[in-house]
Amino acid sequence: MNPGNGAVTEFDAKTDPMAAIGRMTVGPDGNIWFLQQYANRISRMTPAGVVTEFTTPIFPGAGTGFIVAGGDGNLWFTIPYFGYKAVGRITPSGVVTIFSDGILGTTNSIAAGADGNVWFSEDSIAGISRITPSGAVTRFPTSSWPTMIARGPDQEIWFVMESGRTGKVTPAGLVTEFDEGIGAQYSRYANAMVTGPDGSLWIAGAITAFSASRSTRRSARLSRSRSHLMCPCSA
Repeated sequence: MNPGNGAVTEFDAKTDPMAAIGRMTVGPDGNIWFLQQYANRISRMTPAGVVTEFTTPIFPGAGTGFIVAGGDGNLWFTIPYFGYKAVGRITPSGVVTIFSDGILGTTNSIAAGADGNVWFSEDSIAGISRITPSGAVTRFPTSSWPTMIARGPDQEIWFVMESGRTGKVTPAGLVTEFDEGIGAQYSRYANAMVTGPDGSLWIAGAITAFSASRSTRRSARLSRSRSHLMCPCSA
């Protein structure tokens, strides 16, 4: 889409008619990378619209969840397929590696940390996990399992939990949780979380605003979509 006039250009981005275009991100190579849900593929698209598909070594039909550009120059993705406990890494040239050691649950949300590592959540596991570029996993306990995570404007990893509470974890692994949350009826359905240009954290499906400094906090319901805004600002 052209941000100047709103003109839309469409690209044929998949070869499997059963696939659904999933999450996408900008890669370290300047291309757009996106997931093909249920097709066992990750795709790379150039700014000109040229698409290259890469097959992942996951059994056919398995979905891929979130993808993020890591600090190591590669892209990392989660595999939210029941019983498949792993995260994946794909290089800009398309070489895929799957990591499963130390992972206890089905992986879901993922974020690149300021420490050069990648952080992710695991379904039904009360903790935030960190994986190094070499594949070493460390888990930091939380009171409930995180449904969505993102790197905040303070460079820490913020998360929303299934219980409705919110929290953050420092690069060193210090976890802080906050009683005031967004409500379990919303947090269970959170499906995207990102830091906006206003310095706030936005969550789709259940968006709230909270302060990265936690000195003050304010939250606001925005529209009928049950969005909330998490604002790292003082009231």
